[in-house]
Amino acid sequence: MIAKEKGVQPLADAIFAQRRGDDPLRLAQAYVSEEKGVPDAQTAVQLAQDILAEQISDDAAIRASLRALYRRTGMLRAVAAKEGESVYAQYADYREPVLRAAGHRILAINRGEREEWLKVTVECDDEQALQIICRAVIEPGSACCDVVRAAAKDAWGRLISPSLEREIRNELTDKANEGAIRVFGDNLHQLLMQPPVKGFVTMGLDPGYSHGCKVAVVDETGKVLDTTVVYPTFGEKQKQDAITKLSQLIKKDNVRHLAIGIHNIRLALDCDVVLGGFMAKFLEPYLPQLRDQLAQLDPFDAAGAYLHLSRYPKHAALIGAALYFVKQFLDQV
Repeated sequence: MIAKEKGVQPLADAIFAQRRGDDPLRLAQAYVSEEKGVPDAQTAVQLAQDILAEQISDDAAIRASLRALYRRTGMLRAVAAKEGESVYAQYADYREPVLRAAGHRILAINRGEREEWLKVTVECDDEQALQIICRAVIEPGSACCDVVRAAAKDAWGRLISPSLEREIRNELTDKANEGAIRVFGDNLHQLLMQPPVKGFVTMGLDPGYSHGCKVAVVDETGKVLDTTVVYPTFGEKQKQDAITKLSQLIKKDNVRHLAIGIHNIRLALDCDVVLGGFMAKFLEPYLPQLRDQLAQLDPFDAAGAYLHLSRYPKHAALIGAALYFVKQFLDQV
């Protein structure tokens, strides 16, 4: 620093020693030098005081005590930075102890400050802070203690207080961010753990060649609304009858979800999710809508592009899941 370059460090050390009988101006006479830019004793004392302020500011024990004071008694203060209506009106004249400042309020105040609607500070009792510093550095009984006291006041106001205020603001923000992330995680966990088909009517299809394809429809509570059997593999007429009957059930009961048991490995490997066979003809116009609904439920795929209509209608006719599959679907999904 400039003061040290002017050669007054020994003077600062002598003043800080606060020996009885020492006078700071008399000690400073030895450091007057026009060449070094120290024209008189008063200037030398002022330079020594600047050095002492830096030393006091760098004292780890003093900083620790003052940091604890800030945390214990600090007040988060926000005032309006400009006139006008804003969402931060409730913080236009706000004051709350640091210990009780809620995370959501801290984050709101930070946003208001970034958007230049608020001026934010953390206030601390200057008198208590100076008492802590003076107890650590003052040795009563010497004329030099007045210079050390002035250095302590300068260290607090110019160096320590702004630095600790930034520390406390950062601590508050970090704590608020951690709390917000934790709350978001808890809410997301609850959301993801909710059954995605809760509150909707579901149709289940169970496959069968010789005994037909069994169909069951249940409501939001699991109550059975309709059951039937269709025979899509018995011939073209029976396939059309199956399409008609399923279409009627879907419209009548407002079916929103299908639980389909896959018993055909060729179909299962055809695509990620395959809707096929006799259902493919009916579902084709609804494929974009089905993909949109899947995208809303699936956080990993925004397009639902993995839903396809089967390219193997003969084999895909063996898909389905009736009441058993519906219940399994609702329980597991």
